[in-house]
Amino acid sequence: MRRYETVFISDPDLSGDDQAQLFEKITDLIAKKGGVIVDFDEWGSRRLAYEIKKKQRGYYVRLDYCGDGEVVKALENAFRLDERVLKFMTIFLQDGADPEELKKALAQEKTQTGEDADKPDETSGDKKPETESAGDGETDSDAGVDAGEDGTTDAAKETKAAVIDEKTDAASADNK
Repeated sequence: MRRYETVFISDPDLSGDDQAQLFEKITDLIAKKGGVIVDFDEWGSRRLAYEIKKKQRGYYVRLDYCGDGEVVKALENAFRLDERVLKFMTIFLQDGADPEELKKALAQEKTQTGEDADKPDETSGDKKPETESAGDGETDSDAGVDAGEDGTTDAAKETKAAVIDEKTDAASADNK
């Protein structure tokens, strides 16, 4: 089977029952066409980047499913005909996917991320990460990155002086 991902935006003004009815219609359509839903992820109501069908908000849903081209064709046709769906996009993810293995891997990933949420993040400590841009063993202050009292660095002052010199050279050349 081929694996697809579809993200669609539904009307945020739908009642909970209407949303549930829309989601049930979509899942039934996929099952009827021989597809298997791997993951159904509701992202919730979010502000749209631009107005779609006179709406400024949309309810985002991500579908991860396996099936053939007929599943995608039927699903996209249903989206086009259903006025509750504002926008949709489908992408192909993988050929020869096994839905059962994908479900197991997804469940395992969710349990691992749930366990990791309890652990403190290793990068969130007080230790500041070292920068590679300073060079061989130099710290930022050794590399001349410290700003002076006026807030500009030595390199910025040198660049500013070079630009001023070029302007005065160009002005004196024009006067000759």
